[in-house]
Amino acid sequence: MKKNLIAIMAIATLISFASCKKTEDATCTLSSASLIGTYKVSSVKVNGVDVTSIIIDACQRDDTYTFNVNGSYVTTDAGVVCTPNNNDSSTWSLAGNTLIFDGDTATISDFTCNGFTVTVNTGTQTQVGTFVRQ
Repeated sequence: MKKNLIAIMAIATLISFASCKKTEDATCTLSSASLIGTYKVSSVKVNGVDVTSIIIDACQRDDTYTFNVNGSYVTTDAGVVCTPNNNDSSTWSLAGNTLIFDGDTATISDFTCNGFTVTVNTGTQTQVGTFVRQ
């Protein structure tokens, strides 16, 4: 479960720097370029049930996920540090609305200039993570 959560968080990081205007009617189109940036997880649902406070430890709630232009991502154990820390890095890519992250795949939906929602289907669970751009 923790690996799936980390995957969801990393995917969110990828999307953090969208290239869009900061106006009320600004729109962002999902692309590799618009995903680049830093994000935090704001919620996680499993099979429609909000499990954010159950599966994300207090020390993980302030972690950031950064998607870099070179196809790498970095998870930073920011603020309150977990033991052991959650620092991690790997690679990512985007094909349409499918995010390939560390060998796993997820579907990005509800992409805006301010964040996105990502869905991972494990076969027995549907995990939905919401990420907010930092």
